Amino acid sequence: SRLENFFIFGQPLVAVADGRVTEAVDAHADLPVGGNTWHDMAGNHMIIDIGDGHYVLYGHMKLGSLRVRVGDTLSFGLVGN
Repeated sequence: SRLENFFIFGQPLVAVADGRVTEAVDAHADLPVGGNTWHDMAGNHMIIDIGDGHYVLYGHMKLGSLRVRVGDTLSFGLVGN
């Protein structure tokens, strides 16, 4: 139940493809898995439009890890930690 026990918790974020950020939320406290409401079930998250109607959702990110804003253009690679 401890977030630190998850291998990926606190690891760097990597964009899987070039794209544009369409949503970025980095205001939720780090919570244990489960028990979230429908409105915040992705926790801190971002959505990247990678083109041709395809989007990538990154969810359950550590508070303070997001370094992008809506409208930012990303290239494949490091986004934050």
